[in-house]
Amino acid sequence: MNMRHTAANVEHFIIYTLGLFLFLEWVYPIETLFESANVQLLIVFLIYTFLVTYLQLRWWLSFLLKAVGFIIVINVSIQAKQLFSVMPLYEQIIENAQFIAKSNWHLITEPFENMLFFTLIWLVSYLVFYWYIVLKNNLLFVLLTFFYITVLDTFTVYDGTIPIIRVFIFAILSFACVRFSATWQKELPIKKYVRTIIKYVLLLGSILSIAVIAGYIVPKDEPAWPDPVPFATMFNQNEADEEQVKKSGYGTNDDTLGGPFETDDTLLFTSHSDTKHYYKVETKDLYTGKGWERSEEIIYEKQANDSIKLGMFDQPLENDEKEAMITYEDSFADMDLFAYPYGTTAIRYDLNDYIFVNQASSLLKKRDVENGESIEQYDVTYREPTYIEEQLSTSETNEADKQARYTQLPDELPERIHELAEEIVEDAGATNTLEKAQAVEAHFSSTDFVYETTDVAVPEADEDYVDQFLFETQQGYCDNYSTSMVVLLRALDIEARWVKGFTGGDEVLTNEQSDKSTYEITNEHAHSWVEVYFAGVGWVPFEPTKGFTPDQPIVPEDDMEEAEDPLNEESLDEEQIESEEDESVEENEQDSIEQKDEQGKSTILKWLLITLLIIIAGLTAYLVYKRREIRMKQLYNRMTREQSIASFEKAFTYLLKLLRKRGLTKEESMTLREYAVTVDKKYAGNKMKKLATFYEQVLYNKGSNVQLTKTIVNQWKQLCDEVIKNNK
Repeated sequence: MNMRHTAANVEHFIIYTLGLFLFLEWVYPIETLFESANVQLLIVFLIYTFLVTYLQLRWWLSFLLKAVGFIIVINVSIQAKQLFSVMPLYEQIIENAQFIAKSNWHLITEPFENMLFFTLIWLVSYLVFYWYIVLKNNLLFVLLTFFYITVLDTFTVYDGTIPIIRVFIFAILSFACVRFSATWQKELPIKKYVRTIIKYVLLLGSILSIAVIAGYIVPKDEPAWPDPVPFATMFNQNEADEEQVKKSGYGTNDDTLGGPFETDDTLLFTSHSDTKHYYKVETKDLYTGKGWERSEEIIYEKQANDSIKLGMFDQPLENDEKEAMITYEDSFADMDLFAYPYGTTAIRYDLNDYIFVNQASSLLKKRDVENGESIEQYDVTYREPTYIEEQLSTSETNEADKQARYTQLPDELPERIHELAEEIVEDAGATNTLEKAQAVEAHFSSTDFVYETTDVAVPEADEDYVDQFLFETQQGYCDNYSTSMVVLLRALDIEARWVKGFTGGDEVLTNEQSDKSTYEITNEHAHSWVEVYFAGVGWVPFEPTKGFTPDQPIVPEDDMEEAEDPLNEESLDEEQIESEEDESVEENEQDSIEQKDEQGKSTILKWLLITLLIIIAGLTAYLVYKRREIRMKQLYNRMTREQSIASFEKAFTYLLKLLRKRGLTKEESMTLREYAVTVDKKYAGNKMKKLATFYEQVLYNKGSNVQLTKTIVNQWKQLCDEVIKNNK
């Protein structure tokens, strides 16, 4: 019996471990879908909770151990000084509960995301135990895992090729172990058990070998159905599903561009400034064929906030200084970077006399990384640059001085893009960098290109984002235009980079005494454009997006001389007013940088939280409803596995408790046999009498020479089933 008991425990451990491996396949994709998730910590907590659940300790002890582990991993994830403190947990719940109540999903903190994952793992650890050990039926969990991996592989960047093979192997092994577990319930000689093990091992090895070999060598037809992703995108667009259509706005992840979006007029920040201008936030230099990334890790340096050097200009700017006061709204509170005008030389705020700068990506850090304080309002000093046509026309960069990062293109870039770039400059008769850049910029003003935000295609897996826009669709928004211009310029060996930020916004208030105006910048004003490098001048912005006006136009030197003449001030003011009015009309139609992972993250996080709450509510309700059956199956499995008198005593005590709940309470004056007669009369049988007789034998003989038989176990189970069913 001891040998059989030990073998049963080993068999249960193997089955549960396979369930653990299968659940790990749910955790691995989190690292791809959520950059903030600490997958290593999730795996450690998962193994810990599975182990505690497997030990089947008393419920209060199991809960206490898991709660302590939960608090520790939360504190580790936020790098708290005290591992056992509950205050960080409490603060995270209170802070994020406010965000959830206001539907500000994008403000939910990274520690709270991890907390949701830890909670889900806690719940599923018991669910897997119930499926694998108590019910001995793991089919539902296996099917859900297959469905989960295939959906992620189809609709996200997660590659499920290898994971689906692992799931298949774990599924086959777990099915075999569950089936083998049933064999252990039979009273067979040990030799027969050994032969059965060998038979199962050989059978499993054959099935897995045949499946792997067949999957590798069998010819594979092309998919009978088209790629469902573009279809799903189009379906969502046609059905105007608000939960699925992405919204315009600023995001930080640009590695996958394309697809439609809808406008969002949420106010992000206001600017009280001398002039209306673009607000730059960052640049990116690595084009992948699908979107933009950075070729170098972001490293910030401290600079004095009254003499900022971004490396934008080769010569100091000499124009008059101008001022702007920028205020971030609550909806933009999580933005960790400064938005600033071209020519910024100083940013003043209350916290410190320095600022964090990354010149390579034109980043100005908005948050003091040393003390974590956020800056909601800041003053900017800037000198608006003037770009002189004659100066740019004579600027040429030596090949040896060019930076490869700004002429980089993917090796797989279609050749016809290079051919188009050469054709554009040849038709325009362009000879220098300025003429070539202007020719490419003007190419997008042709009637062939259409500004569009809803009917925008997503490139296929083997299709280049720019190639699709230039030659197939020719309709899109700023990301399409700006990315295409950068790629065409790089095809001509011209240094260019991709820029993100905001256009000037909408003027809402003018102060005639100070000559300053207040502008509101919303998600609709998020934008992307192009910068081209001119030796001796620096980085010059270009605006290829159809319907948009350049922030800082390139002017002839003669115009600059006229601008200095007071007689021309009135005409110039009129032109400026007219230009600003045109910009205002154009910007009412603009949407930009929409389908970023910030929006995707908010949506996924929202549904993750909803799913978690549904699972918690559903699991709680299920456990309450099925609590008697679950306990009964646990006791039944224990009696079957151990075949011990101690297990029967627990089971019989539980049966008395069930009967008492049903209203059949044993009176003090009753003997056990008299009580058994009352029960059997109620349920029309003699099971209780047999169980009571056996229980008396156990008591009077103190367990010696009394053997727990399968007949007694089955009668106990049948009577429990009848009692539970009559309770419903």
